[in-house]
Amino acid sequence: MSQDTFNLEKISDLTVKLIGLAVFGRQLSQAEVDLLDEPTLTKIYQLSHLHDVTQIVAFALDKLGLLGGEDKLTTAFCNSRFFSVLRVEKAEYLYEQSNAVLSKAQIDYLPIKGKVYRDLYPVNYFRTSNDTDVLVKKSDLKRAKSALMAMLNLKVEYSTSHDVVLSNEALGHLELHHTLIESCHAEKASKLLDKVWDSAIKTSEYGYEMDKETTIFYHVVHMLKHTFGGGCGIKPFIDLKLLMDSGYDKKKLFDLVDRGGVRKFFDECVNLSEFWFGGGRPSSVSAEFSEYVVGAGVFGDLHNQVAVQEIKQGGRFRYLMSRVFMPYETLKGKYPSLEGKKWLTPLYWVRRFFGMLTSKQAKYRFKELQQSKYVDKEIVKKIEKLMSDLDLL
Repeated sequence: MSQDTFNLEKISDLTVKLIGLAVFGRQLSQAEVDLLDEPTLTKIYQLSHLHDVTQIVAFALDKLGLLGGEDKLTTAFCNSRFFSVLRVEKAEYLYEQSNAVLSKAQIDYLPIKGKVYRDLYPVNYFRTSNDTDVLVKKSDLKRAKSALMAMLNLKVEYSTSHDVVLSNEALGHLELHHTLIESCHAEKASKLLDKVWDSAIKTSEYGYEMDKETTIFYHVVHMLKHTFGGGCGIKPFIDLKLLMDSGYDKKKLFDLVDRGGVRKFFDECVNLSEFWFGGGRPSSVSAEFSEYVVGAGVFGDLHNQVAVQEIKQGGRFRYLMSRVFMPYETLKGKYPSLEGKKWLTPLYWVRRFFGMLTSKQAKYRFKELQQSKYVDKEIVKKIEKLMSDLDLL
């Protein structure tokens, strides 16, 4: 084991233990507390910031009496709590305003992701998110978009095959979903989640919520999507632990994950969340899965993403070709106007190629292609084994 790997394991272990204290009330041993010197706390701050959980770690450190000074590190931890409160208040306000607009327009809506999980945390500012997510029926999408733009002065940033992203500087970002998961990420699960409205529970005249089993199922499938994208971060594992602890119908949930084809991935996600935050025993996959998740951060890691795609495509050359000549199911996610027009796929390949050269994402695409030159073959083998162990290949 390299020194870097050892240090990451030490820092990640202490970080998840601090999260366990803040969220689940799990106490640290005195030996663990003694390890929290300034150099270690500096690295914990860096890691927790990468995963957008600094405010949770700060709460735990305060509880341990370790944030009494006026040094820069203490100030940074304290500021993370202050700004998290502001972020959550802003997100909650946008959620309330969007619900009011959709209700006035007589459009059914269903909150998803951050808002749903936030209500499970002991302190609401623990669960930050970069946007507010609401699901509407596909048939209502145009009306919903028009109403939100008119009443809240939101503008369209971009559209995908599963949502429309609206925003303004004062209110922030609203992701207006009409589909939960695209079929290109998990076909069986996608088909099940397309029926989400059939089992949705009415909470108000136009408001709905998912039942607990569908909420957990969707959460894990969403984690799967981001695992393919380079990593999903620590936060979804906190969410998962809270969701599982909140109670559910075991038979109904297991039926969903089995029919959705994600049972092995589900089991390993639950196992890792229990290992980190519930005192559970690690599985044979936990160490590699943990390293993959922790090293990537909240938005995933480009190196991981490229490695996974090279594995899926069968080599670097095929991967590079796939970035331009995407299959229809993937390409329509980038260009919603392609939906139902498969015969136009070659034309959209040309559009994508020139878009990669001229769009705002050109620098990122170039960085992605450059990264493919430096993907370590041993790391690719390691990630390939992990993906196989998670039953994702």
